[in-house]
Amino acid sequence: MPLADVFTLHGRRSASSDPADERAFFLDVLAEYQWARDAVGLMPGTIDKLVKPVIELCDHYATVP
Repeated sequence: MPLADVFTLHGRRSASSDPADERAFFLDVLAEYQWARDAVGLMPGTIDKLVKPVIELCDHYATVP
């Protein structure tokens, strides 16, 4: 079976962006991820265990994924 064609629906932005905007976007995405898992009814402890290492790595390297 052949692979499907992939089309980009949006234009590429410039390589420079504000680090504060990147961090805010990253934290918003993590908050939505936590909300979605909480809405499904998963235990809050498991949500924190999944998100905490990601935040620690990003803080350690002073970057966002």
